[in-house]
Amino acid sequence: TVGEKGVTEDDLVVHDETSRALATMLAGLRSPEFPTAIGVLYCDPMESYEGAVTARVSVDETATIDALLRGGRTWTVAG
Repeated sequence: TVGEKGVTEDDLVVHDETSRALATMLAGLRSPEFPTAIGVLYCDPMESYEGAVTARVSVDETATIDALLRGGRTWTVAG
């Protein structure tokens, strides 16, 4: 409780769902000493692959999915 036993607002941590460290700490809290964390603990702020491809296709009207998948850093697995 803020104000009791010397606890101040500076001692509080505000959760940031883009912080992997805070999410890991929350996930590690165990009952009955701590409440169970429920909800989004971590949200990776990176763009999805689908979003990146869709954005590139909409910018470059001549691009096709096949050209995007075969261009750049790709490799062939022989089996």
